[in-house]
Amino acid sequence: MGIYRNNLKNREFGKEDPQNFCSQRATIAEWQDASENKNYEVNPTQPKTDSSSCFGIRLCLSVLFVFSLCSATLAQKESQARLIDLQIQELQEKKLGFEAKVVRHENLADRLQFNDEIYLETRRHIQLVDENRIKAEAVQQEIDRLQAEKELILKR
Repeated sequence: MGIYRNNLKNREFGKEDPQNFCSQRATIAEWQDASENKNYEVNPTQPKTDSSSCFGIRLCLSVLFVFSLCSATLAQKESQARLIDLQIQELQEKKLGFEAKVVRHENLADRLQFNDEIYLETRRHIQLVDENRIKAEAVQQEIDRLQAEKELILKR
């Protein structure tokens, strides 16, 4: 009767070999060449460290580090953009205030221009219209500058 390893069927007799326990396995190893049963006789050697796998891990860690820096930079850019948006919103409210003053003083100047007795007051309202227009234009230039700065930050 032939002996088959790994409990395979004995094809000659159509029977299965019984389970090989440790004591039987040693006997079988003696019958067969000891080199066939290396897993039983010889202690397995420790795997050698492969520097390529270490390099792969380091590469992965490097990629993760760069990604985290990019995400941190992205978060910083978003916070700067939000800060600029808040500044723009404040400036737009300020600009609306100046424009409202322009409209109010224009209306007063239009009503008072036909009364000769209050000529100086009419001129004062016209002067305030000009001053508030200049202030509104300066605020608009600051808004434009901040919007350009925001676009530049988001493009980087």
